Amino acid sequence: MPLTRDFRETVMARVKSDPAFRGELIVEATNAFLMGDMETGKALLRDYLNATESIADIARELQVNEKSLRRMLGPKGNPTLDDLDDRAVANFVRLARSERQFPLPETAPMAAVLTHLHLLCEGQPTNAALLLFGRDPQRFLPSAEVRCMHFHGTEIQRPVPFYRIFKGNVFEQVDMATDFVVSKLNRSVGTRAESSQAPVRYEILPDVIREAVVNAVAHRDYASAGAVQVSVFVDRVEVWNPGILPAPLTTESLRHPHRSIARNPRLCEALFLARYIEKYGTGTLLMIRESLAHNLPEPDFVQRGGEFTITLWRDWLTDAVLTGYSINERERKAVKFLKIHETITNSQYQKEFLVAKRTASLDLAELVAVGLIEKAGSTGKGVYYRLAKGATKGQQRGKRGNDATMPKGQ
Repeated sequence: MPLTRDFRETVMARVKSDPAFRGELIVEATNAFLMGDMETGKALLRDYLNATESIADIARELQVNEKSLRRMLGPKGNPTLDDLDDRAVANFVRLARSERQFPLPETAPMAAVLTHLHLLCEGQPTNAALLLFGRDPQRFLPSAEVRCMHFHGTEIQRPVPFYRIFKGNVFEQVDMATDFVVSKLNRSVGTRAESSQAPVRYEILPDVIREAVVNAVAHRDYASAGAVQVSVFVDRVEVWNPGILPAPLTTESLRHPHRSIARNPRLCEALFLARYIEKYGTGTLLMIRESLAHNLPEPDFVQRGGEFTITLWRDWLTDAVLTGYSINERERKAVKFLKIHETITNSQYQKEFLVAKRTASLDLAELVAVGLIEKAGSTGKGVYYRLAKGATKGQQRGKRGNDATMPKGQ
């Protein structure tokens, strides 16, 4: 019979204060095991060991790993090799042999592969083994998932318009989350004159998205109840994971050559062998380099509390960039309106911002003059405005003819 939280808290309190009750609790746990009620027996024994803080001593006495003992007494018990997918292991070996000259043959037994990767502890799969090859990793690590959201604006909305949760092993999570983001991005198709196949160009290079996602999955804190979260907005993609940067790394040092420091070394080793990551601290540099090469701002790296966030920009008109223009707040809002709705007419501008036609015309002309938007369509009622594509960076004309300089590097 499952024990309620209130009952367990009462038991824990009495165990700490009443030696006689501690003895009775051991008897009750033993009787539960003998009656075949494994769940209650393990729960009572677990509460006894936690309350008396004796689990480390018991583990030493039994000569077993403390973490393994805790999992054995947990509601799900210890994982075994049966909890791993032999096909996932075989696929990994095949990929690792191709990408990194992995020495074991494709026919190597699962136990041999796990031993080579240091993914067994006293014959049982480690957490890293479950994350990499588990049939159902979330049975043992419930928060080991990636939650992906798609918003139609620039802010979080409730309810979330489109929400997917990706489970499975870490390889599957990275692949599915990357595909999710790529499917939400705008893309353009070139001509066959450029190559034998018409090239497809995305707002953000898929390799950059993949790098941000795999970084979150590889370096997150798996002891946290939080999951990796990927949010797609009209102007950016945010990838969030629980965990702080390991010292001496800082958000600033990520922008320069730095050494790689793995929070989860066994997990990262397998990801490296499958060429999902490198080992040289080059991931953030790749994101920066490719973003700039595609005329996008550098990604933002933010450490806030116990959370780390990477922001990839879908366009170059970030809030920081817009502050470099001498435009009024209404014009700033018009740019955000266009990010969501793509086009706006003079009459729509009047209704949206409650201004006269002359004011709307002056604002739109100013935004065209500074290169933030462009005029399209035929004359008269057919005229509309949209965000400028590849607008000039550098010196821009400011409000009503004043000079305004864009921030360097944007």
